[in-house]
Amino acid sequence: MRIHAQKLTAFTPAQNLAGKKMIARKSGHAHVTGDVYKVRHRWKRICEFVGASRGPNIMAKAYFESSHYLQAAITRKAYRARKLEGQTGENFTPQQFNSMVWNSNAVQNRLMREDFIRFNGRHYSKECGASENNQKAYDMSRIAHRFHGVCEMFAAPTGMTSNLLRNTALKKPDEQSTRNKVFMLGALGFIGVATTELLSWLHKFIPESVKIAGAKAAPVIIAFPAMSSAMGGFGSAFGWASQAYIEKQDLSDKQIAHLERDLNTTLQKLVFRLKSVQNNPELIKMMGQAMKGKRGLLKKIDNSGLNADGTPKVLTQALARINPSASDTENMEALFDFAGEFLQVPNKPDPKNASLWSRYIYTKKVKAMDRQWVALLGMVEHADIEAAPKNTVDMRKNLEDNLTPKFHTYLLKKLIPLAKKFDGTFETSMARRFEKWTSPEYLKAQAKMEKNPLFRNRIAYSGSYMAKHRHQYGPITRCLITLAEGIRLFNMNMVLACNANLSRIFSNLTYTAHELLGTSPASRTMCNSLGRFFGGAALAVIFGTVIPIAVAETGGGPSTHDFGVGTSEEVTLSATNIGILMCILAAPTLLAQGLAHLSARLEGWRGDFSDSVSNKEKSFRW
Repeated sequence: MRIHAQKLTAFTPAQNLAGKKMIARKSGHAHVTGDVYKVRHRWKRICEFVGASRGPNIMAKAYFESSHYLQAAITRKAYRARKLEGQTGENFTPQQFNSMVWNSNAVQNRLMREDFIRFNGRHYSKECGASENNQKAYDMSRIAHRFHGVCEMFAAPTGMTSNLLRNTALKKPDEQSTRNKVFMLGALGFIGVATTELLSWLHKFIPESVKIAGAKAAPVIIAFPAMSSAMGGFGSAFGWASQAYIEKQDLSDKQIAHLERDLNTTLQKLVFRLKSVQNNPELIKMMGQAMKGKRGLLKKIDNSGLNADGTPKVLTQALARINPSASDTENMEALFDFAGEFLQVPNKPDPKNASLWSRYIYTKKVKAMDRQWVALLGMVEHADIEAAPKNTVDMRKNLEDNLTPKFHTYLLKKLIPLAKKFDGTFETSMARRFEKWTSPEYLKAQAKMEKNPLFRNRIAYSGSYMAKHRHQYGPITRCLITLAEGIRLFNMNMVLACNANLSRIFSNLTYTAHELLGTSPASRTMCNSLGRFFGGAALAVIFGTVIPIAVAETGGGPSTHDFGVGTSEEVTLSATNIGILMCILAAPTLLAQGLAHLSARLEGWRGDFSDSVSNKEKSFRW
């Protein structure tokens, strides 16, 4: 195995800054400006906590994490092979080394994890030498991912419909912008009315035998979470099928080359990041805090892996191996040797004579050590730093964020000939505007203008800019901005995401159970599918039984749960309609936003200055 630095730098400037911001965020800090960081404001923490109900991209995290667990196994086995060479005084042949490292049970077991299978089609391709069963396992896993995408569509049909309408009309605007708040108010009202009409129409075709007392449209309402649950179940089933098809195989030269290159890339990034914090206690402490995260109820690094000051041992020991005057390759080799030694768990039981319990305890210790190294690697390879492969994006996300904005541009281009005729008749300039809005040069210029401080005065009173730069406005404006954003976050992440929040609870429970009982790292993709299955089922039960019973106990009349708005009893708008509830909350959101705009004009804009650090706040430079 050859450890060597790539010719290119570890990070681009943008990736370097993104990595610093990610570490700062995970440690409870925030980027201020330039190289200045401070403790994150309480409001930012609340927003992040509420927004976490939707969470970061689980699939992207699964992609990076699966590679890190595999690299930990490779490093551990390679170190053991090198140590054995030193003890015996013989050099292993390539075949012997491959047998001890690449084709070992430890590496093979990590290759057979669902998270790695699903997003690494290159490794399981026929061109790279994958066996027929392993190619089928990859295909099965991709089918599971497609079911996950359909599951997401049914999990929040109101949110998906509103996003599709918004992105078709406005081409994916900033969610904090005023025009997004205006559109969402109208769209949610329209969706609420349309949903009520649809449910009333479908209710006529539902047999009396399946109608639930106390809720006229309950059989239709529960269809969405029930379908989401079913898709989650199918996704889990195909995930298990891929695990049944996957098999251990001797790795080909191409497969080994790909894995070796990925390992070198990760080590070079780690060397770069460790150099940036070396000899700076404040930064080391911050990076250590970022590593000590939680997944559900479990810590990434338990107390046995921490120093007396709370800093992870793996971090301090890795920093001790970095030589600032040495080359990247030399430091990478030093880190590789350190990690191999760190990941060793003594007293490995004999697989033939040892008891099942002793082998179980040993593998649990191995997993605990791997988790610490993976926590360190997560500081240099993360979805916040670089984009995950496109195949990690689910069907719903691709439809909302990619296809729909392209369709918006397509529609505008098709309307240009008609706009020219309209302009010729009424002496307007619609065609010229459509041509400008669809021009790639215009979009690039807009992006540059937003980043250029010289043009900030042009967007100083826009909703998205005000929300992201509250410190540049007066106290009343700041309060109104906070109120508008607070209601919007609650509306989008609590009211809308009831299915996602329930599913997240079950996903974390599944993950915790596997981590406590299993010997391999829990699969994020499988836990997510199971969470969607149980979460959707639970929501269907709540809609189908709990709510109807509660309505019946309060009298069961329309006045107890309806607004009394509509042309007939069948189309009365019900408060149980998610679209109507969100529309009700969208109204004060827009009102607060409008008052914030008015207040900003009265109090004035303080100018394009950076977020300051008061004397009471502790800051540092990185």
